[in-house]
Amino acid sequence: MIDSQIQKQAIDWFVRLRSDDVSDSDRTAFQAWLNRSPERQRAYDKVELRWQQMDPTEAPDVSESGLRDSARPTVSGGRILQWGVAIAASLSVVTISVLLTVDSGQTFRSEIGEQRRVMLDDGSSIHLNTDTEVRVMMSDIRREIVLKKGEVLSDVAHATDRPFVVVAGDTEVIALGTRFSVHHKESSTRVTVVEGRVAVKAVKAATSAATRQTVLKSGQRLDIAIQSVSAMPEVGDVKPAAPLAWDQGLLVFDGVPLDEAVSEIDRYFPEELRVGSDVPKGKTIIGTFKLRDRNVILETISQAHGLAVVDMNGTTLLVLAADDTQ
Repeated sequence: MIDSQIQKQAIDWFVRLRSDDVSDSDRTAFQAWLNRSPERQRAYDKVELRWQQMDPTEAPDVSESGLRDSARPTVSGGRILQWGVAIAASLSVVTISVLLTVDSGQTFRSEIGEQRRVMLDDGSSIHLNTDTEVRVMMSDIRREIVLKKGEVLSDVAHATDRPFVVVAGDTEVIALGTRFSVHHKESSTRVTVVEGRVAVKAVKAATSAATRQTVLKSGQRLDIAIQSVSAMPEVGDVKPAAPLAWDQGLLVFDGVPLDEAVSEIDRYFPEELRVGSDVPKGKTIIGTFKLRDRNVILETISQAHGLAVVDMNGTTLLVLAADDTQ
């Protein structure tokens, strides 16, 4: 078995390196990615094999020498993107991503329930979770992702002369490694490191003066509470981080309070979801759910806790079932 995240990265590279504007630095970054593990080589070979197996009457006319052949012909961006998505589907990769190559200064959005993967010009990629908006600013000296709302997972290509920074309100997250997530809400920002390290800076908006820098390692997270415009952001303690599940199309709850779980579920669906006022506090949720199965999620939770699912003027409520005696 090949990890689905690695398989998606292989597809990202497949799309990027067959585009019209692929550069020598792209190929160098790809080779560095490929050499990091035998699993990445197998994942990429699998993508390449699936490409070669596609219907020759429909597939773009490309050489069989593979992406590692710098002399291969290129194909149009739109068509290779279509085939990248087709390959993802044929390999049963868990993804609803849109694969794109971006220019500097572009804004990207995902709708509620949508996830979107964007390939950057340096070989990095960003994965937008539900209801997210980012602006990508790329220059010769800095790679900056301005996260206006939502959550973004960054898979960063190594380039020491071009820092990779995610800016979320008064928080700056500087990549010192490879993969990390930033979730920006009205009241707080959460930074989670999947692989490598990041430096987190809390900045006072009025002065742009750094107030504190914290370095996070793989498997750690940090919450920053957003105060008033003039107040310093409040940086919490470093805590262990659970693996990111949404990147695999899943929701995982491990003893999460019911109201927090419902708030998280609500992020992914346009229909508003709330806990009724009659439901007592103290109920917790344990389980793994597929993001697309809203009805299954609600049915499982309601049956486990003696709840009923009702619709009230377009809002879905979890309320106590009529025969519940808890």
